[in-house]
Amino acid sequence: IKKIKEHTIPSEEITVHMIGQKIHLALKNLYHDKKAYFSEKELMLDLKKELYKDIYQDEVLKFHMDLWLTKLKSFVKNEIKRFSEGYKIKKLEKSYKKLYNGFMLVGQIDRVDEKEDELYVLDYKTGKITKPTSKSLEKETNFQLQFYKILTDAKLSAYYDLNSALVVEENLFDEKLELLDSKLEGLKEKEIDFFKTEELKRCEYCPYKLICGSSLR
Repeated sequence: IKKIKEHTIPSEEITVHMIGQKIHLALKNLYHDKKAYFSEKELMLDLKKELYKDIYQDEVLKFHMDLWLTKLKSFVKNEIKRFSEGYKIKKLEKSYKKLYNGFMLVGQIDRVDEKEDELYVLDYKTGKITKPTSKSLEKETNFQLQFYKILTDAKLSAYYDLNSALVVEENLFDEKLELLDSKLEGLKEKEIDFFKTEELKRCEYCPYKLICGSSLR
């Protein structure tokens, strides 16, 4: 509301979030000029170059990248399989916006693949993928994949689990889409009473938690 921009505080600490960002950037740069690979060896070599780029003498970060390169061997195999099946990369880190049910939805998507004129949205995940249940559905606040589906009219909007190298579809996807529509309708009918959440885990990656004092509670 106040247009306050995020301020990053310099830190020597290597966090899970930092590693995830590094891997996302490496994958973006990897496919910037080459939209498909058909050799595991070539893909692995180029991926390694991107992961090690700008690390210099940071042995701790290099250690983490070494660990991820071992994990990403399965990812490389799956990528070659996807490309051989006709998938090709159409967009990387692309921002989309669309008017939907009276609201302007905005999202930046990691990757959009295309096959036979159909779009497939893939959101890279280096961490754990949480799955909603029928009991927890009404409390859901994460509609990321639903946004991406709406923004692109994709045939599939799913997570790309970099740990298992699997494309993971979200369970209860259609139910969450209906819930999103319901919540948007609700937003039209009343003023929003903004208050601090009591679930501090939601504040972990918020750049404004120091301002509101969430990190001090």
